[in-house]
Amino acid sequence: MDNTSSIQTQATYTIHEVAERSGLSIPTLRYYEDIGLLPAVRRDTSSGHRRYSADAVQLIESLANLRAVGMSIEEMRTYLALREGATRRRLRSESFFGRTPKR
Repeated sequence: MDNTSSIQTQATYTIHEVAERSGLSIPTLRYYEDIGLLPAVRRDTSSGHRRYSADAVQLIESLANLRAVGMSIEEMRTYLALREGATRRRLRSESFFGRTPKR
C-alpha cells in the first residue's frame, strides 16, 4: 500500500498512525508537543485522543528527517523559526504584489 497517498484523503490521524508513518515513537511525539516543538495537537472531543492534521503530519515527518541527520532539539527549533519566517515573507510578498513572485 502506498502511504504517501493517504495524507490527501484522510482528514486526521491518530498518534499511532503518525508514529508508524514518521518512525518517531509515541513518547517522542508527546515530548515534542510538550516542549513546543510541535504546536498543540487537536483532541477528539469524545475520547480526548490526539488527532493530527495532514499539515501536522508533514511537519512531524520533517522533524523525523532532521532528527535522522543528527539535529538537536535546539537546531530543530532554529530551523522551524527560519522556515516560518520564510513563509511569512513569501505570504507578505504575495499579498503586496497580488501574485506569487517569479523565481
